[in-house]
Amino acid sequence: MNKNIKWKTIVALIMVYSSVVFNQMWLLGLLFLFWTIESLRNRRAYVIEDIKRDDNPILYWVIVTTWFILGLFYFDFFNELLINISS
Repeated sequence: MNKNIKWKTIVALIMVYSSVVFNQMWLLGLLFLFWTIESLRNRRAYVIEDIKRDDNPILYWVIVTTWFILGLFYFDFFNELLINISS
């Protein structure tokens, strides 16, 4: 048996399944925030392909910013803030 268990990936999959089954979209928001943190820590982002911050800085920051905003979007307080700003 492979001893190289990818716990973060397993937890992420459980979060995705749980968010769909129990209609808890904040779990997806948390997942996006985890992706943001991991991308900042590793200086790479993965969207179909590996994007390294040193090789493609603009694209890297667009991806990380997008993940951060999407992460916040899934939390109710952020949706209410957007509604209050636009009103």
